Amino acid sequence: MRVDYGTVLTTFRQKVAALLETSPNNIPYVSNTAEGTNMVANGYPFEPGDQVVNYVHEFPSNHYPWLLQQRRGVELVLLSDVDPCGGLPEGGPRGWSMDELEAKTTDRTRVIALSHVQFASGYAADLRELGDFCRERGIDLVIDAAQSLGVLPLHPEEYGIATVTGSTWKWLLASRGAGIFYTTPELREKLRDTMAGGGMMKHRLDYLNHSWDPFESARRFEYSTLPWEHLVTLETVLDEVFLKYLMGPIAREVFEAARSLLGVVRYRPIRAVALPP
Repeated sequence: MRVDYGTVLTTFRQKVAALLETSPNNIPYVSNTAEGTNMVANGYPFEPGDQVVNYVHEFPSNHYPWLLQQRRGVELVLLSDVDPCGGLPEGGPRGWSMDELEAKTTDRTRVIALSHVQFASGYAADLRELGDFCRERGIDLVIDAAQSLGVLPLHPEEYGIATVTGSTWKWLLASRGAGIFYTTPELREKLRDTMAGGGMMKHRLDYLNHSWDPFESARRFEYSTLPWEHLVTLETVLDEVFLKYLMGPIAREVFEAARSLLGVVRYRPIRAVALPP
């Protein structure tokens, strides 16, 4: 495979944007889920008394960045663990409920930060319902998609999601140490910069020019040297798998494979709780 390192960042943004059905201007490269979430959490214009809603069993990458905001007087409101499907055993993580989310959301709620798919249980949020809920209240919806990118369709603009972060070494089949990041222009206008370097400036390679002139696009989050090998790896799998076969058909194939497995498995504790039709 021949690689043009002069254009790899541009084509990376284009292909990830095609996957998420958005503009390349909304896509930067990050190293992992935590990096993108931290840039949002630390740059968000919180005031003392503001609230962030999170789930008690969230993955650490989408929990600690918000916990850290308690230093700024932000209250972290946790959704309790519930059985969202019925029949799930107690004693382990299961899921959260929209009823409790609505009950715990107040006029001080600024951010709702949740995983699309919970890492410890497989519980998948209804992003359309969640996005509509946040849009109606002017709340920024932050989605950790590390467990869903590559297996479930994810369209942030359609669902009203402010930002999506996720790693690429799970369902996306790419290398470790790479991540996908999406932000709306409206969210970027709110955020202050918490990381800085030459890569985020419009005059990028003019290193003796120290004027402050960052990109307005999501490139402002690409503040320094990037690992080209990770970008090339992700581009390859996007070309050969996800943009070739598309996320809708891939998701249907995965669920059909799951049904086939569950139809023959004889180990009693393994059972289907809720699969899409």
